[in-house]
Amino acid sequence: MNCVKQGLVALALASVASFCVPEAHAADWIIKEDSSESRPLEVGILVGVGNCCNEMNLSPGVLVGIPLVDGGFVPINDSFYLEVGGWTHIGLDPSYFDVTALGGVRWNFHLMKVWDAYGALRAGALLGLPSGVDLAFDLNLSVGTTWKFSERVGLRGELGGGLNSNSLAVGVDIDF
Repeated sequence: MNCVKQGLVALALASVASFCVPEAHAADWIIKEDSSESRPLEVGILVGVGNCCNEMNLSPGVLVGIPLVDGGFVPINDSFYLEVGGWTHIGLDPSYFDVTALGGVRWNFHLMKVWDAYGALRAGALLGLPSGVDLAFDLNLSVGTTWKFSERVGLRGELGGGLNSNSLAVGVDIDF
């Protein structure tokens, strides 16, 4: 099974597990509430395992989410963010390393006070250093989820794929 299929299975299992939380009652669901509350600036620190440029790699990254539309676009509890940041891809072969600077948009759906799901579209430039300098355009589509275990900090998981890479990433999301 390739990385994308494994990631989809892991994301599906995590979503199912979150529905099985014994204290999650119907009153906890807030997705149907139309909310115009002010959303915080978010910083996600993630580490992914995936495939970049046809090589398995470890991919640490940082993403900064800047709220653009607090109340979202549809009459449910959603919000829209500008997201900028970067990923590094460290190949399992020690001679490979690259950096991707990127920016894009993220559409959050606030399902519960502690749980969000989102979709993101990001584009950027991949600078590879296997032998000399390679520059490539990168376009990435990702789905993810955040589970808050405190008011400002949560566990974040993301599955993404694009032109030059795909990975399953986990980390923390911090609100400011």
